Amino acid sequence: MQRTLLALLLTLMLLPLPALAQKAKMIPTLDENSRREIINQAFEDFWYFAQKSNDPEIRKILEMQTLPIPVEHAYRIVENSVPFGLAANCGLQWRKHYELYLQNEPNVIQWDKLQMAFINSLMATTQRLSYQTLRTRFQCTPEVRAKVQEGMDAALEVLEKEVGEQ
Repeated sequence: MQRTLLALLLTLMLLPLPALAQKAKMIPTLDENSRREIINQAFEDFWYFAQKSNDPEIRKILEMQTLPIPVEHAYRIVENSVPFGLAANCGLQWRKHYELYLQNEPNVIQWDKLQMAFINSLMATTQRLSYQTLRTRFQCTPEVRAKVQEGMDAALEVLEKEVGEQ
């Protein structure tokens, strides 16, 4: 998976903007197997923390044994979270984008508390795996850094507008 993820992340840099900034026209950056692996890892991580929770809503995931959100939304969230790992690899600010994305997500669908907790886990897992893949195999040149910054700025503008409209 890491080799596939790396190749696709490198492809992402050649695109004008990441999927996050192109809300209506999502550009796929990962193949289905890579997305599936990321989702499975996020689900395993989420299960681990759910087992330690005393919150009855969070613990009900233990009984469900299913993904708490539809797979097409999980795919969308994975695609939109990859740029956070890319930005972190280039030493760029990503936290504000991440927080605004998470803040805006309930406007896409009315997610419950359990679903939002999983979405946060999914975003964090995607960022961590993309960052780890790039960290050892990719050098963020000034040109790449500028392109990533341009994409993150455009994405932030979209997110701030969407959150401001709430």
